[in-house]
Amino acid sequence: MLAGPMSTSAIPRRPPLPPGPWLVVGLARSGVAALEVLRARGEQARGVDRRRGDDTPTALEHVNAVVKSPGVPAEATVIAAARARGLPVLGEI
Repeated sequence: MLAGPMSTSAIPRRPPLPPGPWLVVGLARSGVAALEVLRARGEQARGVDRRRGDDTPTALEHVNAVVKSPGVPAEATVIAAARARGLPVLGEI
């Protein structure tokens, strides 16, 4: 038996996104998808990746929020630098 439609009051509301500009760290599938979603929402966003060698702390200039892709270690230099600057880092558990 299928359950009826869920009441919208049962679905928890997500908190609003922090203001951008955004930096997406890690450009495999999840990172590219996050970058596309942010841009589709009209956000200023760019991405960096260790394989391209552009994931240094200087990438944080002019950034207000960071998305960490699942494959990026929590101790990655650019992520640690973002935390040290007090930037919100989405994707951390």
